[in-house]
Amino acid sequence: MYQSTSRTQPPVPIQLSNLKNIIAITYGGLGDKNNDYDSSGKVVGIPTGDQLWYVLDSSGQVWAWEFLGGQASDGIQTTPVKVSNFFNVAAIVGRGADDRTDIEKSGYVLDSSEHVWSWGNGANGELGNGTVTNNQTTPVRVSNISNISEIAAVSHNGYALDSSGTVWAWGQGSYGQLGNGTITDSTVPVQVLGLPKL
Repeated sequence: MYQSTSRTQPPVPIQLSNLKNIIAITYGGLGDKNNDYDSSGKVVGIPTGDQLWYVLDSSGQVWAWEFLGGQASDGIQTTPVKVSNFFNVAAIVGRGADDRTDIEKSGYVLDSSEHVWSWGNGANGELGNGTVTNNQTTPVRVSNISNISEIAAVSHNGYALDSSGTVWAWGQGSYGQLGNGTITDSTVPVQVLGLPKL
């Protein structure tokens, strides 16, 4: 993580406390896009509103923190803390533009049993469990998919690749994000059509 000490000094690396044996890192929150410039016009830092970060350690535990958050009153952690309810996690992805203000909201994990779990804003079906629940802080299992080997995400969608080579998508579909020939949302995973199988 980088921290800028002033507008005229470049950012310097700082070590995050209590993180060891990290095998993956992902971005899971909203940060503004305004860069911080020095007098010569060089970018020296990126101020943020609500940048949420997650890491996965080798034991399968997920940790989370907020980087230079602007809302100290909302309970955001600037020191990494364990995210509860996650065990035996094999992979994690953040949703990148979810504007929730708690560190445990916004993302997907793949567990060692090859199932996908979700949390965060579900207004467009992003949780993949057949609901449009909002502000979901307790992880829920994504419905109707198993034997998952990889996961991916964007702000309003989740994607999963299963062991047969089938790609699944869920969440917002108004711009064709689901790849199933429709422009409607789906609260459960649907098969992405037309992809060759390896």
